[in-house]
Amino acid sequence: MPTIHYLNVLDGDCSAIQHYSGHVTVIDVCNARKENALLEKVMASRAAEEKGLTGNFNQKRYPVNPISYFKSHGITSVFRFIATHPDGRGFLQFIKTPLPLIVAQTTPDAWQIQFIAEGKSWSGPGQPPARLAWLQLLRCFRDIVPPAKWRWHPCDDGHWRLENNVTGEMLEGYLTPRP
Repeated sequence: MPTIHYLNVLDGDCSAIQHYSGHVTVIDVCNARKENALLEKVMASRAAEEKGLTGNFNQKRYPVNPISYFKSHGITSVFRFIATHPDGRGFLQFIKTPLPLIVAQTTPDAWQIQFIAEGKSWSGPGQPPARLAWLQLLRCFRDIVPPAKWRWHPCDDGHWRLENNVTGEMLEGYLTPRP
């Protein structure tokens, strides 16, 4: 059975999934909410008063260092890393141990892609060019419809395919391994 770890990392959450295959996926989610001490006290007081709940309502004060946590739980490498942010920023990295192969990043007003092994990098303002499949894949993982010439095929078993109808170019993979 896969093991899922949920970590408090200050302004967000970090989840790690240890798959059957031994691969580890890390998903970092930033909620971008600034700390408000008064709001935290009011929420704690209401929870205690209305529902009888008590506990650590100041979790930001006790964050976990993900690297130390992973090491203490025998996680020594990450197969897939996904970072998200509520303002539309995204980060996707494909790794073939020991090195990353491709790093793709987007923001609402810019994009960047790096092919590590070739030592090449491209970036630009605005939406990513439709011809860059890796940046379209990042959009698809975030449930954003790709440009017209691309088709996204997600399957229930975790298999996915991104296909260019014009050129026949295709990326295919699994988000989770088959049992």
